[in-house]
Amino acid sequence: MRKPKPHIFARASLLIGVFALLAAVAINMQTASAHLRISEDGGEDDGQAWSGLGWLNDWQFQNSYFTFFDEAHSGWWHLRVKETGSATRNFEATGAENLHLQFWAKARDLHSSAAYVELSDDGSSFTVLGTWDSDDDDNTYRQYDFDLADSGLNLDGELWVRFRVTGSGDDGDLFVDDIELVSIDVDADNPAPDPAGDDIEIDSEFDDWVGKAFLADTLGDQDGDSSNDIAALYWANNSDEHINYHMIERRTTDMQPFNGHNGQGHASDYILFVDTNNDGDFHDSGDREIWVTYSPKSHEGNVRIKIYSPSSSHKLFDSGWNDWGQTRG
Repeated sequence: MRKPKPHIFARASLLIGVFALLAAVAINMQTASAHLRISEDGGEDDGQAWSGLGWLNDWQFQNSYFTFFDEAHSGWWHLRVKETGSATRNFEATGAENLHLQFWAKARDLHSSAAYVELSDDGSSFTVLGTWDSDDDDNTYRQYDFDLADSGLNLDGELWVRFRVTGSGDDGDLFVDDIELVSIDVDADNPAPDPAGDDIEIDSEFDDWVGKAFLADTLGDQDGDSSNDIAALYWANNSDEHINYHMIERRTTDMQPFNGHNGQGHASDYILFVDTNNDGDFHDSGDREIWVTYSPKSHEGNVRIKIYSPSSSHKLFDSGWNDWGQTRG
């Protein structure tokens, strides 16, 4: 069993940063101010039905599955829907504007078969968004973008997306990868640059965080000993990237400036709970627990990131130890 650690809760979206003694680092998962991901899945969680972020439930497979054969568009895994098969999954779209379904797909051996991508607002009656037939079955990945407003459905609530193949003995296939539901800001072509300071870099130097936005944390409210006490949480983004960066500043054990003895030997452990679908429940299959361990040294610090699925305790990612921290007075 994994031992308890101090908790940090985050609603929605996608990412996090890491910390050091008095100053810290950031690592990234993607998000954007111009394109907000509602749900996503590339099948890279070992091809499991619960893979991805932001979904309400697991994939419902009928003669379909994730596979690492037949060359995915990116990574190792992609979705394969075989003849007479389907793959269906639901997500929460309440309040989302300018909603688009984006993915990469390729069809193979359809002949007299056909493949479809469909949308439903009730889980039973589906509207066709796109179709593949024998003219499209060249087994070559292409990118697709569907404006869900064109479906004529009620988009303010729970929605279901389905990939489906029909046929009668042709052994046709539809492969799908890098599936995303995104809310597109039509008034912003680029994410807003951070108003102050230099661009953030993932390294062991933290002067680029000077002048960034932050929230100060109450002194002495940590779980466990004082080496876990957080001083501030920072956030920033760079002008040329669709990434949010976050950084945690940790206090010394005696709340005084670092002197080489008041925190160097004290490791800290934290958990960031990410509620990807904003439903107030941090234990859905698409939610994530991001476990961060910081081990300070005399002038730098080692950081390790692990990402878990809270619904299954399955470890999805382990960064190993990296020089992503900084110790200074």
